[in-house]
Amino acid sequence: MILLELGAVERLIVLMTSADKSVRRHSLMVLGLMSSVQTVRKVLVEDKQKIVQDCSTLVQDDDAVVVEFAIAILANLATVYQIKEEIIENGSLPAIIKLLSSNDPDTKKHALVCLLR
Repeated sequence: MILLELGAVERLIVLMTSADKSVRRHSLMVLGLMSSVQTVRKVLVEDKQKIVQDCSTLVQDDDAVVVEFAIAILANLATVYQIKEEIIENGSLPAIIKLLSSNDPDTKKHALVCLLR
């Protein structure tokens, strides 16, 4: 994947917590889509503590798109055992469980997948 080779994942990880809402939203959208690729997941797992902590904070954001893609990243990464451990250790489960009552069906699906994997 060309974006991975160019170091885009590392840059997007930094941008996903940007103070600029548009930058945050778009970086999460790209990372959310990219995190479904196995090689990208391997890169994200290398920085698992930051990824889980940031995504766990972002799932509580008031921007529905930010929430949807932050939980999508966690759902895609939940296939990796170390990420499951990090989600539990980080205390992220209550925020994820709360998303099960979201009005957005994609957000609900991602929250459920995150919990079931």
